[in-house]
Amino acid sequence: MTQLQVAIREKRDLGYRRYGGMMSLVELARELKKDEVNAREWARERGIGTRDGRRIKYETDMVMKAIVLERGMV
Repeated sequence: MTQLQVAIREKRDLGYRRYGGMMSLVELARELKKDEVNAREWARERGIGTRDGRRIKYETDMVMKAIVLERGMV
């Protein structure tokens, strides 16, 4: 495995322990250290989000992968 793959897996596993498989907007904002408006915009720009009834949930593995790639955590 490459360093990038290891970093993504570690971040994803940490996210699953904290949030489970799906994250709410509040959890996404907390993870990104942004307010809810900017967190929603961040997710929209990256195409992350699944409608669950009236709410939009965010898949933990997609969020964590985007964070690792964006922050260059390798």
